[in-house]
Amino acid sequence: MVNWLVLHGMVGFSCKMCGRCCKGWNIYIDKTKYRKLREIMDEKILNEIIEVLPGGKKDAGFARVADENRVCGFLEENNLCKVHRRYGPEYLPDICAVFPRRIFITPRGIEVSVVFSCPETMKLLLSKEIIQVTKNPPGFFFDISHISLPTITKEIIDSTDEKRWYFRLEETFMNILQDRVLSLEMRMAIIGLLVYRFHEYPYDKKRQREYPELLKSYRGLAKQARSLEINLDYQMWILKSFLDFRTSLYPSNDFSQIVDRVNEALDLTPGQPLTDNSIKLYQVKLKELYNEREIGYVVGNYLVYTVFSKLLLINGLEGGFHALSFLYSLIRFLAVGTAVSEGVPVNQNILLKIIEAVDYNIKHSVEFMDHILLAQGIEKCEREHVSVARSLALLTANRR
Repeated sequence: MVNWLVLHGMVGFSCKMCGRCCKGWNIYIDKTKYRKLREIMDEKILNEIIEVLPGGKKDAGFARVADENRVCGFLEENNLCKVHRRYGPEYLPDICAVFPRRIFITPRGIEVSVVFSCPETMKLLLSKEIIQVTKNPPGFFFDISHISLPTITKEIIDSTDEKRWYFRLEETFMNILQDRVLSLEMRMAIIGLLVYRFHEYPYDKKRQREYPELLKSYRGLAKQARSLEINLDYQMWILKSFLDFRTSLYPSNDFSQIVDRVNEALDLTPGQPLTDNSIKLYQVKLKELYNEREIGYVVGNYLVYTVFSKLLLINGLEGGFHALSFLYSLIRFLAVGTAVSEGVPVNQNILLKIIEAVDYNIKHSVEFMDHILLAQGIEKCEREHVSVARSLALLTANRR
């Protein structure tokens, strides 16, 4: 029997057909699905909707669906998908069939997480309950027979000491992120310390035997984490550099509008060096407007779902932690800037708006498809868009 491990909240998920997932990003198609579509659709119409990529591979990055405005040509006026409605889900591109789920085949079973570029999944972030992983939930069914999924085999897990530890670390990191005795910033710093400790002795068998106890008693690292100085100057430089780059790619989207408001509120000039005045302004407003004790659970939930989406396995422990820290820092930065522009403290609505924009414009549109390509050994279709985001990964604190 194949085990299903489904993240809390996705057991009863159902699409509300808002059409949001069909706009604003590229939908890639593998060669098999492209051929299936050619069997059922007029070739002239298909060629108007689908672009075969130059040098397209035989697999995931063969073609894509999008027009100049990045709106899927299969979307009908009633927000229904023409392919899904007329021919069934087996003809959908894999990314459409899976969305908004993230599904991996692992040695533990088939694991189901979620992305938050879907308005319906955003509601999951408002739960104050501890997020659980449910094994074989009663009544749960999702047909994967026609979908090519990323596979994490036992051989991959056993290939290095780091990956051999992965599932134990994933569970611990999810628990830490939900440890509400500690501030979210403290939780992030503790995860960073655990990753650093691991890399201190990845092949030292004697010290590795001590590591499980360290994972159990991770709160003991809180004292050390408190002594770390948060480097906001570095954070702001990284975030501003990334935002200047990212918004230059698609200047007409909602994300760019948010960034414009944040730049104005925090006295930032796109393309110009970061000033001391902007750094001080952000530091002051972060303390005044961002009460993490009250609203941090929203961002904490987002980070838990992101960890379960194999971020630290795909990118490696250290790279994954950098990416997690980047997302956390980016959300907080944009939320504070938005709150300043609106003249209110950071609240749930602001956080949800920022998280949706981040997932929709950054994490989903680039990384979601990229992880499938990466898992299948396919050359990335938009390497230049991905590599900059990864190269700008940052630590929450100076750990050394």
